[in-house]
Amino acid sequence: MRQLSEQLLASQQVKVTTELRKIRERCDDFYDYLEPDMMTQYAGDVRAVQKRLLDVVEQIQWIHREQSLYKLPLTQYPDVEDIGGSLELFYRLFYVIGRWQKAEKK
Repeated sequence: MRQLSEQLLASQQVKVTTELRKIRERCDDFYDYLEPDMMTQYAGDVRAVQKRLLDVVEQIQWIHREQSLYKLPLTQYPDVEDIGGSLELFYRLFYVIGRWQKAEKK
């Protein structure tokens, strides 16, 4: 039973690492978002990626609980904070520009 649980834990770690890599790549794509008329859409895109990151954080919490049960060292995911900070900056940028554009039209 323990061996099966540890295999599940290892597969979840691989999934989390893969998902973090995908989110990082998606975050890097935001540097190319330059269309002024699309700022509101861009803010929505960032929000969707933030939700994906929250799902990954929940998976990481589950992994840490399982590792604690088996007295294994906790796996560190330093990219989570870095990605979260980048996403927050992009969201603020796109959101503020979108709001400014709406105010200018009025």
